[in-house]
Amino acid sequence: MHYYSHHIGDFLTDAGSLPNESLGAYMRMLWRYYADESPLTGEVEDIAFDAGTTPEIARQLLRRFFVRDGDGWAHVRCDKEIAKYHGKAEKAKKSADARWNGAKPKRTQCERNANASDSDANQQPITNKKQDQKQGRAPLALPEWLSAETWGMWHDFRNSRKGWTAKARALSLGSLTRLRAAGHDPRLVIEQSIERGYTGLFPLKPNGANHHAAPRLSLADQAAAFHANRDRDDAIDGTFTPIDR
Repeated sequence: MHYYSHHIGDFLTDAGSLPNESLGAYMRMLWRYYADESPLTGEVEDIAFDAGTTPEIARQLLRRFFVRDGDGWAHVRCDKEIAKYHGKAEKAKKSADARWNGAKPKRTQCERNANASDSDANQQPITNKKQDQKQGRAPLALPEWLSAETWGMWHDFRNSRKGWTAKARALSLGSLTRLRAAGHDPRLVIEQSIERGYTGLFPLKPNGANHHAAPRLSLADQAAAFHANRDRDDAIDGTFTPIDR
């Protein structure tokens, strides 16, 4: 846990009379308990060292506020807070699962009141993966040659337009893979599509030093390409006439 509810009134009733050194040591013991989400374990000397106090003070605190539980020292209030924390986390998970399955769960009045009065309690940090899911990004394994930054640039652009489905993302990645195999820089391909407002990925067009220039054909290849194009056009028009070369 990275957060717990500190009930000042209850705390002062239980430990308000402790000397400063004992009070500080007790707080450290609670922090360790919440961080590990488990009873304190080890020899009294080890617990005292972690709490920054003497073994005698640690022993007194353990006897007064903790209960011996097998090899460890349990704390009733800590266990309740940890159980409540996991209960909220489980509810949040079920709610998220329902949203992804197309359902919209209905909360009871008690749940709404609890969330309103304790909205920041036990809030989990939003990781990149959760943030991607929140923005509609389906998990997609990227190849080693494609950085998350480059792909994220394309995703953010395409996500602002219609039709950016999981299938479309997979097809875009396939197109980018083929373009890279043909010698086109993936980042420049993406920048070109964003700049020109394309919703697809295409070979780079000669447009200044920032783009790869198309390979220059030899005179023989240019002539062959010219005749091939003319023969193709004639065939389309129905006027194809074989040329003896």
